[in-house]
Order: sequence, then C-alpha cells, then structure tokens
Amino acid sequence: MKIFYLGICILFLFTSCSPVRTSFTPDIVMSLDAKKDYKNVHYLTQKPSRVAQRMGIISCRGNEFASFEDLIMQAKKKAAKLGGDFILAENSGVHTETVYSPGHSSSNANSNLSWGSHSGQQNSSSTAYSEGPSFHNISRPWGDFSVWIFSPAQLGIRLDDNNTVVGFHLNSDAEKAGVKLQDKIVGIDGYDIMEEKVVHHFLTIQPGDKIKIALQRDKKLLEFQVTALEN
Repeated sequence: MKIFYLGICILFLFTSCSPVRTSFTPDIVMSLDAKKDYKNVHYLTQKPSRVAQRMGIISCRGNEFASFEDLIMQAKKKAAKLGGDFILAENSGVHTETVYSPGHSSSNANSNLSWGSHSGQQNSSSTAYSEGPSFHNISRPWGDFSVWIFSPAQLGIRLDDNNTVVGFHLNSDAEKAGVKLQDKIVGIDGYDIMEEKVVHHFLTIQPGDKIKIALQRDKKLLEFQVTALEN
C-alpha cells in the first residue's frame, strides 16, 4: 500500500512540474514568419508610440513552481512563434486551490510582480511525504497578454481609440491634404476600418505609398490622399 501511495505522490509531483501552459485567442487571422528568438519579442508596460496592430490574446497558466517571470517568458515564446513584435499585460492574478493526496508531496515557491495596474502574488509550501491522507493549498499564477505587430508605415495622423484625428506627425502631408482635427477615419484604400482585411492591407503599405483615407466629418463622408511615412 505504501508503494501505491508513493506512486500517486510521484505522479502528482511530476504533473505539478509541467511547463507553463499557453493558449492563443486571435483577434485577426494572420500568417507571419516566426521570430528566430523569443528575445526579439519585447515585454512592454505601455503601448509604444509606433503604429501597431493587435493580433490577439495569449493566456498563460502556471503551476505551483512557476513565477510571473516564467509566464512572461512563455508568452514571449508563444508570441515569437506567431511573428509578434511585443506583448502587453492585460490581466493577472493567482489561482489557489486545495488538493487532497494520500501522501504529502513537497513544494516551495514564491513570486511577486506588478505591471501597470496589474499585480499578483504567489506563495505555497508543504512538508515532506507523509503516509496518511493530507490536504494542502496550491497557488498558481496566471496572466493574459495581448500580442502586437508593428506596421511598416504610418499615415502621419495621431488617432484616439475611436479612430478620431487628434493630431499630425512631423513631415505628414495629411493636414495639407485637407484632413482636420476631430475627423473620424472610416476607411483606408476602400476597406472599412472595422474589417479584418484592412489590417492585412495596412501591413503591406510601405513608406512613400499614396493612401486614400475615407473620413467622416459631421454628417459628411470625405476622401483624401496622404503619403505614408516610415513607422
């Protein structure tokens, strides 16, 4: 019977040492070349000034031995396979559960990490194997990261989250072309701004290309041509 209990505990311990699990939920369906090294994927605490497109969400679920640094590394590896350029933390926390085992497997792990408004802590410990049944708490960190890819070019226009024009970049010809503050971009080169196809198209735009943008100004729908700038 002791051998049976010991076998159960070894199996439990082996399972708890498995790598951090990751999954990807796409916002857009894209086929990009993978990065050669996950170190080429950056972990950022806020959005960069360069134009970027969000590809989707990477979810990471750690075991009792994992830290938040492990989650970030695994998220970067996942993003590298997807061809992403950087990741941003969206949500994080620690899942705690009570586990019953015939014997007591030992573990000891601690972590504490904060990013922006998100933070999480992990603490877990247990004693050595015991012959009788036992209960102990296991803490597992988790985190959700958005994965992004940089666009090769930009329109020379600063937009808010509603695609409303709030400014112009240096060397942009958009203002000369007739674009005004508070105009709302509704389309690019014939693509609706809300279509998934517009993302694929935007990633093909190169600096110097002439781009047609459709704008809504009050109740009028207008179209202007602007020159794409290097991102």
